[in-house]
Amino acid sequence: MVVWGAPVDRSDVLPNIISLGSNCRTRFHIERVLRARYPDVSYPTFFWDWLDGGGAKGVIWCLKTDFALCADDFTVHRPAPWTPFVPLHDPSGFVFHHDFGGASEDGETARVRLSQALDAGLSKFRYLAARTRSTLRSDRPLTCAYFGPLTPDDVQELSRCLAVDGQRRLLVNLLTPEDATRAVSDDRLITLFVDDLARGLPHPAWQGNHRDWDLALARLPLSPDYHR
Repeated sequence: MVVWGAPVDRSDVLPNIISLGSNCRTRFHIERVLRARYPDVSYPTFFWDWLDGGGAKGVIWCLKTDFALCADDFTVHRPAPWTPFVPLHDPSGFVFHHDFGGASEDGETARVRLSQALDAGLSKFRYLAARTRSTLRSDRPLTCAYFGPLTPDDVQELSRCLAVDGQRRLLVNLLTPEDATRAVSDDRLITLFVDDLARGLPHPAWQGNHRDWDLALARLPLSPDYHR
């Protein structure tokens, strides 16, 4: 077990916290805080770390289908007229900004890139699915963090899908103050708030408020196990 402040050897990590989404900001801040506390320990990538768009329903789809990605389920999608075309996995609703050819301002270019990158993308995310599956099914305590509003049905279904006999799965919902009225009251859920709309921040807008994320994540048991 890593002890805060103690030197550790660099190693593969089985973390006690992973991101369920709903966008890459969640993963970014988890890794940022862990690296600050344990600079010599690596933090692996998991399935939902750099995805967007699928929401809780997409996470639940992945858990219920055991991450059943198929080539025929990928299309090119433009979320809004002012946004680029991006690869979309239709059944889950997840958008892949950084894989499967990535984003493009031209739809035909995006489709060509998707076709060219499809096999490599499927291979990568099947590997990440296997790693995520192994972590979720481990007998170690695990915290699962989700950024964005959840419904009571979402919490119930996520709790059921994440349950492991004999081990507690801590489900954390990170919300902005603007979404406070949408917080779910459930003893299976911990709700934390981050003011990501604070102005005048020194960080890129997509990262949100580092100070508030630090305060929120400091309330969680971020102390990863590791192998020598």
